[in-house]
Amino acid sequence: MKRLLCLLLTAALLLGGCALTDTPEPSETEAPTQSTEAPTEPHYATTAGGITVKSDYSAYTAYVAPEAKYTRLSEGPLPELLPSEDYGAIYPYIGSELYSTNYDFSAGYLYGMVDENGRILTDPVYTNAALLSDYGVYRSSPFWLLERVGEVYTNEYGYETADRFYALASLDGSFVTDCIYTSATGCGDVALATRQIDGETVLEVIDASGRLIYSSLEHPFERPLYPYAYGSGYSDGILRLYAETGEYDSYESWDGEVEYYPIYGYYFADLDGNLLSGPYQSAGSFSSGYSAVELFSGSFALIDREGGYFADTEFLYAGDFINGYACVDFAEDGEGPYCFINPDGEIVNELVCTDPPNYYDGAYHVYDYYSNYGSTAAEYIYDDRGELLYCSAPAEDGWSTVNQFIEALILYDGNYNCHGGDLRNKETGVTYEIPDGYQLDYSFQSYVLLNRYDENYRCVSYVLLDMDLNEVSSGRGGLYQLNDKMTGTSYIAASGSSLRLYDMEMNEVCVLPGSSEWNQWIYGDRTMLLDDFSCSYYDLDGNLLFRYLRDDTMGD
Repeated sequence: MKRLLCLLLTAALLLGGCALTDTPEPSETEAPTQSTEAPTEPHYATTAGGITVKSDYSAYTAYVAPEAKYTRLSEGPLPELLPSEDYGAIYPYIGSELYSTNYDFSAGYLYGMVDENGRILTDPVYTNAALLSDYGVYRSSPFWLLERVGEVYTNEYGYETADRFYALASLDGSFVTDCIYTSATGCGDVALATRQIDGETVLEVIDASGRLIYSSLEHPFERPLYPYAYGSGYSDGILRLYAETGEYDSYESWDGEVEYYPIYGYYFADLDGNLLSGPYQSAGSFSSGYSAVELFSGSFALIDREGGYFADTEFLYAGDFINGYACVDFAEDGEGPYCFINPDGEIVNELVCTDPPNYYDGAYHVYDYYSNYGSTAAEYIYDDRGELLYCSAPAEDGWSTVNQFIEALILYDGNYNCHGGDLRNKETGVTYEIPDGYQLDYSFQSYVLLNRYDENYRCVSYVLLDMDLNEVSSGRGGLYQLNDKMTGTSYIAASGSSLRLYDMEMNEVCVLPGSSEWNQWIYGDRTMLLDDFSCSYYDLDGNLLFRYLRDDTMGD
């Protein structure tokens, strides 16, 4: 009898729990677009104890699909983006999911473009629509890059593939090129793109107004150019071109034949295609009147516009001048110390590392494997004049880290799971004990973020501290950083039943109806949210601007 009562009580509790947790909050204004009728036949399930449980569907609320909200440039098909002075700012939206069984490289989404009022300018016809990346400084350029995939064909290895073609558009849609380019890259306020004409590579440089600054078709360089734009550049009115040197190397193919291929090098030229200097094994951009180049001998130099050496010196290593400072290595062994110099050649800082630093995300990063005998690398991050921002290294009983203000000792168990540690402010001496189960998130430079994860490595709670180790915020879910793709402005996002955006001083910006399970992008004054059913835009006051129901979820 007791066993039967226990089973009945357990079943009642389970049913009550389901009715509470599975009922979503009611929609405020949107009408349902899916059927809410309950099944005519009840569903039965029998437990191991022989007790039959009846599911009451009236206790559930059907999912309410979102309503579309948009207008169109015209009622007919919109197969491509046409240039116009009347759009204002334009943005991408995701219209459907792209499925492919023949080749997997095109799997993803199909994109269209809308104007600032949410009016659809193109149907979802592009396999990608994104801001053009500037690989020189790792930021976005003032261009939209629109991608299409060509006809499927079988390559020389027997695999089905297809070529990709690109168009460039201004941020306001006032100019749009044809989809003719095979590659494109940003370089400051200009775009560099390559296309093939009669088997020859043509390089074009286009400014943000759509004006053609340089074309190798009109001003040919004396050597064949590399087929892709990624090695080329433009700065201070000087072209950096990646081209054949006239020399060849060879390898033996699988059938024993000797195959020859051209050796490429970097050259500098003016906008008429006239050679200024080169070839170099690698080359940077001009800044402070100089560019860092690597010679084929393995040495480095800082060269001026005519190819002359900075201070008549070759270096074991040299990087470009960035914000007025360059990282160089004078040492004969090529293993440091790496120094930061100003344009007068004066040393302003020295680094303690054996590997040259890499510049990205606005700072110099060094992973020093040798200082720990190759077991675990120490990481160092420096600003553009060599001031230490952050470092980490294994300690005897954990992992120690330090940035401008905070020192930390993170403790791990035998399975390398974090189980606490201590934080200390270097200036004030204030300490903070990391709660058991929390991990230090290194991505937050302005705050100290501690996260706790479940067994599926989902963040379930967080604690946010300021640099004085005072608690700023804590709660369920997690925090992460969202960056505006147009301006680079950073926001702090809090996940949960809604998406909350804060500025970097933790002032609330807006609350959006999304969660960490949605995809989010910020473009200037608006946020694009993508869920399983729709693609929506909201302004940074939380107002819905535009919603398009994705084709792959709309049914027949």
